[in-house]
Amino acid sequence: MNWEGWIARLRTDFPMRGGGVETGVGQAAVLVILYRQEAVPHTVLMKRSEALRSHPGEIGFPGGLFEEGDRDLLTTALRETGEELDLDVSPEDVLARLPGVRTLTGIDVTPFVALCDPPPVCTPNPEEVEAVLQPPLLPLWQSFREEAVADPPSDFAYWFGPHRIWGATARILRHLGEVVQTD
Repeated sequence: MNWEGWIARLRTDFPMRGGGVETGVGQAAVLVILYRQEAVPHTVLMKRSEALRSHPGEIGFPGGLFEEGDRDLLTTALRETGEELDLDVSPEDVLARLPGVRTLTGIDVTPFVALCDPPPVCTPNPEEVEAVLQPPLLPLWQSFREEAVADPPSDFAYWFGPHRIWGATARILRHLGEVVQTD
């Protein structure tokens, strides 16, 4: 499926329906940023700072917990993306809301999909983000490996160079791949 087909499938199968999602304790949101660089689809991931108490050093999408003052979970995803990557994504650039996933720690994560054109320029907040990763999606999906890992528990992962992508982030990536790679 080509890029335009990806976008159409996401808009059709996972419409925003007003954008907001129920919020409360244990709710979080992430932004799955899609863009093309030299016609190749990419996304934006980040390696969390080793100094963080929660999920140090893990690879994930920009995002975080719902906070008082956030209108809805889309607001949470956009706010966190700005804080972590100094990236201002407009709500109008958000085209889909994928099904949520639950983390091992019991947090319900709602993934929103946004398009960035031109490709995003990310400036990581060093207090939260150790590195920004911008992998091409097709090779990333091809890196899929089934695993039997007990610590941290995981049944599959993706790899981008030395970076292991597992857990909720891997489940979101897998779901996105299943949606856009189906003809």
